[in-house]
Parts: sequence; C-alpha cells; structure tokens
Amino acid sequence: IDEKTMLDILSRLSCGVSQKDASWEVTAPSFRPDLTREIDLIEEIIRIFGYNEIPVAEYDWISLRQTPNAFAGFLEKIRSAALSCGMTEAITIGMVSRQQALPFVDDETQLFQITNPLGEDMGTLRPSVFASLLGSIAYNINRRQKQVHLFETGSTFLSRGPDQAPDEKLIFAGLFYGKREQDSWVQKSPDISFYDVKGKVQYALKMAGIKEIRFEIVRLPHMEYAVEVILSGERRAGYLGKLRKKTTNLFDIEGDVFGFELDTSVLHAAAGDRQISYKAVSRYPAVERDIAVVVSKEYAAGDVAAVIRKTAGTLLQNMTLFDVYEGTQVPEGKVSLAFSLTFQSDQGTLKEEQVDDIMASILRRLEKEFTATLRQ
Repeated sequence: IDEKTMLDILSRLSCGVSQKDASWEVTAPSFRPDLTREIDLIEEIIRIFGYNEIPVAEYDWISLRQTPNAFAGFLEKIRSAALSCGMTEAITIGMVSRQQALPFVDDETQLFQITNPLGEDMGTLRPSVFASLLGSIAYNINRRQKQVHLFETGSTFLSRGPDQAPDEKLIFAGLFYGKREQDSWVQKSPDISFYDVKGKVQYALKMAGIKEIRFEIVRLPHMEYAVEVILSGERRAGYLGKLRKKTTNLFDIEGDVFGFELDTSVLHAAAGDRQISYKAVSRYPAVERDIAVVVSKEYAAGDVAAVIRKTAGTLLQNMTLFDVYEGTQVPEGKVSLAFSLTFQSDQGTLKEEQVDDIMASILRRLEKEFTATLRQ
C-alpha cells in the first residue's frame, strides 16, 4: 500500500499523523482507545483498504524468538517488591471529579477536562494517582478494614494548553492507612508511620536495581510534610510523605494517610541490573562501637549515615541509628545522633587499634563535613 493511501486512511479514521524522517507519529482519537500499538494501525489500514486487495503470501514465517521488553520487566520487579512488602495492587479509573483533582495541582488550568464526560464525577483526567486511589482507601475503611496498604501503577495527566494532548506519565504510587500490620493475640500493632513508608519505598527500589537513593525535604500543597526521592545523577523521581487532612477530608477519611508517587520512567533510567552474589559467613568475631555526634538540625541523619558508611569502608557490616536527642544537654539548634556500628573482617580478628583508627577517621570526616562534635 503506498504512503499516500495510508495517510488518507488514517486521516479518515480521525488519527493525527506527524512525519519524522522515515517514521510516523500517530495520535489516536479519544473514541478509539483500542489503537495502542503499531499492529493496531496496520490492521485498521488493511481493513479499510480491503483484505481482498492484499496479495496472498506464498509462505508464512513466524519467529518464535521474542525480544524481552526491559521496561515491562522493570515494572514487574517493582510490583513484586511492593507485594512482598505487604501491599495490595489496585486498579482504578483515571477519570475523577474536578473537586477530587484540584488538591493535586498548583493551578486549575493544569487540569485536563474531558469534553464529553460520562458524568460530573468523571469529568477530569486525574493529575495524581492519589485522586482515584484515595477513593479505594475510603471504600475499604467503610467496610471496617483497619489496615489498608494499596499501590497502583497508573497514568496521570496534566494539561499542556488548549487543543493539545495532555502531559501523560506512568506513575508508581501507594497509599497507607491504619495499622502497620494485623493485630495478633500477642500484641496490638502500632499505626503505620512515615518511616514505615520510607522503608518500603527504599526496599522496592533496591529490589528493582536502584542503588543510590537519598531524600530532601520538599513542600507540596496536598502534603502535610514530604521528602523528595532523588536517585543517581540527581534524578528526581517523586516524593513520599503524609497527606493533609484537608485533602483526605474530601474523601471522608478520618485518620492519617501516608503515600508516595514515583515516575516510572525516571526509576527505569536509574535502575541497573540487580546482581545477587553470595559469600561465606565470616568465621571471625564482630566488634561493636557506638558514636554520638552533635550536628546542626539542618542536616539529615541519612546524610550523616552516608558519610560514616563511606569513611568506614568494607569492614563496616551494619549501622543503626538508635538515638536522636534534642534538649538541655545539647545547644539550641543542634541535635545529637547516636549510631551503633558493627565491624567485621573475613580475613582475621580485628584488633582494637584498627577499629580505633576507623572511628577516628569517621569523627574527623564528620567534623569536616558537618562541623560535628563528639557528644560528651
């Protein structure tokens, strides 16, 4: 079929076509959601042109070899990690009411309105997965569920202006309400916290092959407090935190709701092949040391921990932040961070002098990076 005929057929099907070098970029009309792949367009062209006009092939050749889709495989890793964290996958509709969408944009002009909506409650394409996922949280709460941990991989839409297609992103999002885990006869579970959510996000990303993860405080209109998730190469993937009461009240939700939203394209760009290796357990005893340093409150504990880990090297097997203190024993505007460090070697028993040298190096580095002082 010649190029002119194919362009004419696509035009008559209300498809927008823009030519780029030797390729075409085709935009399907809103009433044809079934046109999602190249083969769908080929089928439509043949259907209109006429199957009888296509010469019969003398022989067929079908390749059984399939090229794996790297992005689809990455999404599967993310989903598997979320499920292993005790979360449940949800699938919600991307159309919400204007009232539900407004809290998640800075300006009303960012909302992408549907021209012929099914109803007022489905007149806007969601700017955030939260706009529809919060409805699922409320649905479960109304059915006496005390622990609702949901995640979804779905699209969000922001308007680019009149007569333009929206800015669409595929987002990995999650919302958490209620208990950390189910109550048992032994003890009652505490409520889910910001740090539980942060840990689940870190675990999911590491399982998907993302190694470098750090957080920076960020202010968002629909979040009471939040941190931005930053990956290697200063890639800003999204955020996590606690939603404002004003936002959750729109869905008649009482109680704290925590959540995260991460751009899957940014996550995939930062992910590498997750290599799993094994080594024998060390036969030699471990040495434990504690260190408490006083730093300015403007520094995050994670940044201090990163410097400790980098300075200590491979002998540091484990590190735990076990105390955070603000009070009369430290100057105003300062905070005391206490870490428990575990050192161990595969080559032999560590000597006290070796560990002392490492601890001294750590303290010198903290003094240089954060003007830290050893808490007396």
